[in-house]
Amino acid sequence: MSDIVPSMHLDTFTVSLSIRHPTIDPREITRALGFEPQHSWKAGDARRTARGQLLEGTYRESYWTSELRELDASLHAAAAALLAEPETVLLQAVVQLRRSQPFFSRLQSEGATVELLVEVIGGSDFTFTLSPQLLSMLARSGFSVALKAHDEARTAEHRKAG
Repeated sequence: MSDIVPSMHLDTFTVSLSIRHPTIDPREITRALGFEPQHSWKAGDARRTARGQLLEGTYRESYWTSELRELDASLHAAAAALLAEPETVLLQAVVQLRRSQPFFSRLQSEGATVELLVEVIGGSDFTFTLSPQLLSMLARSGFSVALKAHDEARTAEHRKAG
């Protein structure tokens, strides 16, 4: 299991699913997975800021992302019951996402990348450990895992700006 110092609470980290694909319409991802993204765009759409203002150019690829607490209420309950360690949330997410493995396999064969992003907020010292069981499941699913750490001050500034 993960050991993060100071002790982790559900509010100090998030786990998100992100999909990048050469051309897919993000609505197809939403239909296939059955939950809504926090952010999405389609390849060829006009680029926009987080506030919706137009930017120059168009998106080169389609993108879809959702925090995994949106996946299933049981995921949130399981994480809270098991001290909300990132590995626990990742393990529960992979188990639930395996229901859509044929869809993910198709996307990956079309050049998509599927990533689980763990964002840790606050604290400068932590250890992040993944069990052999979870690593095996991730490898079979074709999911990448990324870890991003934020200090609390920077996160508060980002929330105000966004």
